[in-house]
Amino acid sequence: MFANTLLYLLLSACLLFSTMSAPVVETQPVTITSKKDYHEAPNSILPVTQGARVARTLVLRESIGNLVTLDSKDGFPVAFSEYYIDGYNTGDPVLILLNISSTWRNIKNSEDGKISFSIRTGDHQPRDHVNFNYPGGIASSTSGSPRISLKGKIVPMKIDDPIELAKLEIKFTKRHPDAKFWLPGSKISAHGGFWAKVEIESIYFIGGFGDRAFIGAIPVDLYHESKPLDDAELSELMEGISLNDKKFQGLVDSYQVPHHVGLEL
Repeated sequence: MFANTLLYLLLSACLLFSTMSAPVVETQPVTITSKKDYHEAPNSILPVTQGARVARTLVLRESIGNLVTLDSKDGFPVAFSEYYIDGYNTGDPVLILLNISSTWRNIKNSEDGKISFSIRTGDHQPRDHVNFNYPGGIASSTSGSPRISLKGKIVPMKIDDPIELAKLEIKFTKRHPDAKFWLPGSKISAHGGFWAKVEIESIYFIGGFGDRAFIGAIPVDLYHESKPLDDAELSELMEGISLNDKKFQGLVDSYQVPHHVGLEL
C-alpha cells in the first residue's frame, strides 16, 4: 500500500514538473508591414489611355455584370447579376432583359432611368477560361485586379435584320448557353423579353492597386475609341509593372492568423 502511494506521488511530481518546465510555443505569423513586403516596385503607373484599353479588355473578356437600379417601392439601390456580351465590340454591354424582372420594372418606374453596371475580373461563367492577367493588375488578388462601373441608361434595341439578330443570338448563347431558353421572340422562351444595351454616360475604373494601375474616371469618347489589348500587347505591357504572382501568393499562403495563448479561435 505504501509502495503504491509513493509511486503515485512520484508520478504526480514528474507530471507537474514537466508541465511547468515545458516551453510555451506560439505560432509566429508572417507579418506584412508595408507595401514593400508584397509589392515589387513598378516601373510606372498606367496612364488613362492605357487604362481605357484595359477597361475595354475587361468588358470584352467578362460576361456577367451587376445591374444596379433603385427599387420602385422603397427607393433603395438593388443589384442583380445579368448576363451580357460586348455584342458589337464597342465596349457597350448588350444584355437580355425580361419583362417580368424587378430590374426592368424599377427602370420603367424610375423618373430618369439611371442605372449603373459594374463588372470585375472573374465575372464570367464557371466553364469559361478567361485570362486574369492585365497590365498593372495582380492576377492572384481580387483587390489588385481590374473592375469598372458604367453609369448610364438601359436602351431597348430593335433589331430588324435577321442576319444581325442571328449573329447576336449565336454570340450570346456561346457565352451563356442556358440563355437559349429566354431569347427574345423565341417560341421556347419561358418569359417575354427584349435585347438592350447599356448607354454609357460616365465611367469609373479601378485597374488594381494605385501604385501601378490606373484608377479614376475614363472619358466615354476615349473608352469607345480605345481598342482591347491582344495577347502580344498584353505581354509587352505587363513586363516590369506586374507583381510576381508566385511571390505574392507565397506570402498569402504562408500567412497565419496570430494565435494568442488562452484565446480560442
